Amino acid sequence: MESLREGGHGASQSLQQSRLRSGMIILEVGLAMILLVSSGLMLRSFAEMLEVDPGFEPSHLLTASVSLPAHDYPTQQRVDRLPAGT
Repeated sequence: MESLREGGHGASQSLQQSRLRSGMIILEVGLAMILLVSSGLMLRSFAEMLEVDPGFEPSHLLTASVSLPAHDYPTQQRVDRLPAGT
């Protein structure tokens, strides 16, 4: 009988602990709802963004990256003076 009295955690819980636990649950559910709504809005915006005409044909687009040697172009000013046809 004594072990049954000591084992009940819910019965010995104070009012303050109960309110804290309820508040944490409400906060968790609220944050989950905000995350759910935000992700839905983001997906809708992404779907709409796919429908926008970018003004060019992206399937035939070619991009390139150029790396300049650091010893010849040590500063941004030197890079800015690079001739356009080079």
